[in-house]
Formats: sequence, C-alpha cells, structure tokens
Amino acid sequence: MEPLSWMLGTWLSDPPGDGTFPTMKPFQYLEEVHISHVGQPMLNFSFNAFHPDTRKPMHRECGFIRLKPDTNKVAFISAQNTG
Repeated sequence: MEPLSWMLGTWLSDPPGDGTFPTMKPFQYLEEVHISHVGQPMLNFSFNAFHPDTRKPMHRECGFIRLKPDTNKVAFISAQNTG
C-alpha cells in the first residue's frame, strides 16, 4: 500500500465544487474525503458532500481502494447512499 500512502488523511474541497445534472438546477457543494488504513492490504474511504452554506448533507459514498501487488492496477469498490 506504500504507493498510495500519500492519500491517507482527511481532505476538504476548496473552493466548493459545481454540480450539474440534466434533471437538476446547478448547485455547489463541499466534499470531505477521509482515507484510512487498518492493516489490511487496502485503504478505506468515505466521501461526504454537503451544502457549503448550510452544511446540510447531500451525498455519501464509502468503500475500498485496493492495489494489485507488483502492478500499477487499482480496484476502486464503492457504495453510495443514492444507489
């Protein structure tokens, strides 16, 4: 996991991101990313998006990042609260 160790920690988007979807009005959001390691050959992550002014939660995602040994291949396994 050494090649990915620089990702460990908590990260906050700055400035806010801009969201656009065909069925929604444009919006802004902040995103907090937490990446940790618990001794297994993978990283755990959680992404939490929230409104920049009200701090109201908007989106949540969590999962794992796994590096295939002796390669530069990465698996990104994710679950989202919106399906």
